Formats: sequence, structure tokens, C-alpha cells
Amino acid sequence: MSHLTGLVSHLDAAEATSTRQAQDIAELKQEIQALKQKQAKTDQRFTAMEDARSRNNLKICRIPEDIPAEEIPHLL
Repeated sequence: MSHLTGLVSHLDAAEATSTRQAQDIAELKQEIQALKQKQAKTDQRFTAMEDARSRNNLKICRIPEDIPAEEIPHLL
């Protein structure tokens, strides 16, 4: 019986580890998605700045991040 108790204990520990790993994977997927969204926003802003710069022959140093990409051309 002692052997079965040890086996059950081992299986419980393995299940807990598996659950933690699944949670870690889910959290990492969320972080990756957030980073992809942030990168897409950055890409949009960069494209808008480059388009405005080329149309207006301007050198742009920095536009605050809280200004949406679609508003950048109107600022210039």
C-alpha cells in the first residue's frame, strides 16, 4: 500500500507541474500577443511618419507615442 501512496503522490506532483507549465505557457502567449500588438502599432506609426516625411520633405525627430498614427500626417 505504501508503494501505491508514493505513486499517487508522484502523479499528483506531476499533475501540479503540468498545470503550472500550462499556466506559464498561457501567460507567455498573452505576452507575445501584447508584444505583437505593440509592434504593429509601432510599425503603423513609423510608416505614417515616413510617409509624411517623404511627402513634406521633412526630417522628423520624434512624435509622442500617445499620438495615433492616423493623426501624424495632420500634424505636419
